[in-house]
Amino acid sequence: MLVPVVFLVLPITVVFAVFPSLATLRIGL
Repeated sequence: MLVPVVFLVLPITVVFAVFPSLATLRIGL
């Protein structure tokens, strides 16, 4: 039952990792 938890948490961590970098790029541009 650990696999569904990983598939739920992984996209959230990816979003929190990618979104700030995209935001800084948009602010920089």
